[in-house]
Amino acid sequence: MIGVTSFNKWPEIAAKFPVELHKVVVQVTEFVGKTAYDACPKDTGFLASSIYTVTSEGSTYGQTNGPAPGDSYLLPEGPEVSDPFTGYVGVAANYAAWVNYGTRFQAAQVFWEPALDEGRLRFEATLSVFESFLK
Repeated sequence: MIGVTSFNKWPEIAAKFPVELHKVVVQVTEFVGKTAYDACPKDTGFLASSIYTVTSEGSTYGQTNGPAPGDSYLLPEGPEVSDPFTGYVGVAANYAAWVNYGTRFQAAQVFWEPALDEGRLRFEATLSVFESFLK
């Protein structure tokens, strides 16, 4: 008699999903933060070092490379993240918007939107890997 083997792998797949999705969230959040940091102008370095990430694993808020220049300061940290499927990137330097978007006296030195765009592409590409779990 031939033994019957189960081919139902759904319980294994379902058990891996939350763990793997959490990894994607953390990886993409860190990627966006690093991409924004790399593209950010670094006159004093304070603006670039004020870019931070928040996931359920913690926050990098406040890890600047020194005191704020002049009358600059860090904006308050965004909300804490408690679920494993949420992450975000923020910029704490109070003058970040003026650098990124420019003023009538200064041309924009865009660093934020390109990082978000690259992060969106990375997120979509990484999620496409999940298709392999369903095969």
